[in-house]
Amino acid sequence: MLRLVIFGNPEKRHVGEAIEEFSDFAKDKAEIVASCGIDECTADILKDADFAVVFGGDGSIISAARNLSQASVPVIGVNLGKLGFLAEFSVDELKKLFDDIASGKALIEKRMMLGCRIFRDGQEKFYSAAINDVFITAGAPFRTIELKMSVDGQMIAGCVGDGLVICTPTGSTA
Repeated sequence: MLRLVIFGNPEKRHVGEAIEEFSDFAKDKAEIVASCGIDECTADILKDADFAVVFGGDGSIISAARNLSQASVPVIGVNLGKLGFLAEFSVDELKKLFDDIASGKALIEKRMMLGCRIFRDGQEKFYSAAINDVFITAGAPFRTIELKMSVDGQMIAGCVGDGLVICTPTGSTA
């Protein structure tokens, strides 16, 4: 039986109802290992799961992907937001495709993740993973900053400017 972890922010419009509807549908088809809020997403929660299902919009998918970047579990996005570039399925579409997902017939699209570390005076000040893009700026008061970019410890470029946007092939959803 397929093991699922369900993520969503039940305080957002329609999310609680959608999670309840899908959970009721899936109860005889899958084991729901956990159901958590987006801020409670951790890779450890997924250790016994085959899939994560995220209910919300692209922001929820981006947050879940960032928080789950160390887990090797596919994430299915159910769009309850406005755009749905990353959260491509409706609840009804997910229910229709569920048997294909459970049997392994569904295509899984792998996405590149980007890790961003910011150092100042040799000390790491910030780290985050991203599925879409990273935007670095000096912040207020806006001024120029010197940036040096490395990939796997290899310096690739440097620049002076007021900011930098680095994207994965997924691109910006903003």
